[in-house]
Amino acid sequence: MTDAEIQTLKSEYESKLLYTNGFCSVLEGSVRAYVREDALAAPVVSRVKKWESIEKKIKNGGVSIRSVTDLDDLIGIRVIVLFRRNIESTCALIERNLTVIRRKNKSDELQESQFGYQSCHYIVEIAPGYLGEIQVRTAAQHVWAASSHVLQYKTENSPPPELRRALYRVSALLECVDIEIEHVVAGKEAYIAGLSACENTPLNVDSLEQVLDTVWPAQSKDVIGREPHAELLEDIHHFEISDTENLRAILLKHKDAVLAKDKKTASHVGLTRDALHLEFRAPWEKYVKQKRDRGGG
Repeated sequence: MTDAEIQTLKSEYESKLLYTNGFCSVLEGSVRAYVREDALAAPVVSRVKKWESIEKKIKNGGVSIRSVTDLDDLIGIRVIVLFRRNIESTCALIERNLTVIRRKNKSDELQESQFGYQSCHYIVEIAPGYLGEIQVRTAAQHVWAASSHVLQYKTENSPPPELRRALYRVSALLECVDIEIEHVVAGKEAYIAGLSACENTPLNVDSLEQVLDTVWPAQSKDVIGREPHAELLEDIHHFEISDTENLRAILLKHKDAVLAKDKKTASHVGLTRDALHLEFRAPWEKYVKQKRDRGGG
């Protein structure tokens, strides 16, 4: 491509930048809304490809285009999920709500003995003539992708041989992180499934949540913002409530009074704290004040 052609592309890029930024914001907002609706605590970031990056790619022979809108990654969105299972649910949201041109799973390109960066990539149509790329990956996969980008070790043949074994170890460790976290999530789900609403159980974060789910209305639960059950557990333990039976008795004792006051606005944690306030009165108020003075609430 000649310098004159590159300059023409640059002029086009600059003239369309306002629209491109607008389309980028719209796509980012849409993806944020989808993951929020699915109660996924997933960071979503976006960018419009900088002209310097496009020019460098053209001059290096990495791309041949007639218009900047021929770039399928002119607009880029990245969704970083915590767990492997969230990748498929996020991908399902994208496929259900956006016009997908193609999908590529980077993991499928790797052989068993290879290292490399893993994520799921979508090319979507944002508007006529405008494409965007959406990448979905776990936090561990993002560590590898970001590091390999800076180091420029994106393929097996990129690093010098003396560093290759170290990179194999890093790649394997990050994959193990994803796998082991998934085991923890599965174990948590199995534990919760085994809890009985009738059985008295020591209070922990999971048994606490189950008690709250059985006492308070489902519509009051904050599933989007994630309720702070760990913080509530500290409050409960301060008042020497150590098992589900005792907590449930207190909540049921004050349930009608609490719901009459807070049914529409409070979360499960908020409703529970209101019940504890009614149960302990002055000691609760003193505890809350001390906690607030310490900066803990």
